[in-house]
Amino acid sequence: MWTPISIPMDLFYSSRDIFIHATVSSREPEFAERVPVTVHAFGSIGVRSVGSNGFANVSVLKNVLTVCVVFSGAYQVVGDKILTNFNPEPSAGSCLGITITRPRESYNLTEWMEFGPGAFLVSDDQTIEWLSPTTQSVPSIIITYNGTLSIDGVLRNTISESYPDKSLQIEPNLTLQSDKAYLKDSVVGIIVVVLGLIQAIPWAIRKRKQRALKSPKRPSRAKSRR
Repeated sequence: MWTPISIPMDLFYSSRDIFIHATVSSREPEFAERVPVTVHAFGSIGVRSVGSNGFANVSVLKNVLTVCVVFSGAYQVVGDKILTNFNPEPSAGSCLGITITRPRESYNLTEWMEFGPGAFLVSDDQTIEWLSPTTQSVPSIIITYNGTLSIDGVLRNTISESYPDKSLQIEPNLTLQSDKAYLKDSVVGIIVVVLGLIQAIPWAIRKRKQRALKSPKRPSRAKSRR
C-alpha cells in the first residue's frame, strides 16, 4: 500500500544530438520537500552537440565538458549535506560524462537513440532534494563546453533545453506526513475489523451448535388412513 515512486523519462535534445534516459526515484510514494531523491541517467551524444555537422569526426566531442540533466528548484546532496548556493533559481541532478563504453543498462533499439558519429553518456547515481515545495519541477538538459564555442552562429559556453511536459509535482512535507498518518489509521482500522471477524466466527459457530442441541426433535407423524 506504501509503494515508493519511480518515474522514468526520455529526454531528446534533437537539435543537439542528445538523448538521455533518466529515472527519478524516491523511497516515498510521492515527491516531497526535504526527502532524498535518486537520479539515475544514461544516454548518447552526437557531433551536433558542438555545432558540427554529421560528417565531423567524433573527436570534436572533446569540446563538451559535461552534459547534465537537472530539475528546477532542487539541490545536490553529497553524503548527508545539502549543497546550497546563492543561485536565485537553483537546479540539481545528474551530470554525465562522455565514453565509448556502452552503459550497463539493457535496452532495445526502439527505446534508444544512438547518434553517429557519437559516444555514450553515463554517470553515477546522484541524490537531490527540494528544500521547499514547488508546484512543478521542470527537467532540463544543460551542455557545458570546454571554453567558448560557436553554436548556431552564437558564441556560447553553455546551452540548454527544458521539458515542462515532463515536470514533477513536488508536495509539501506536511502533506506527505498527513498521508502517512491517514494510511496508518486506515491500516489499524482494517486490522481491528479483521481481528473482530476472526474472533466472531468461532463464537457464531458455537452459538449455532448450542441452538441445534437445545432444539427438541419433533416426532414423525404416521399418515392416517380413512
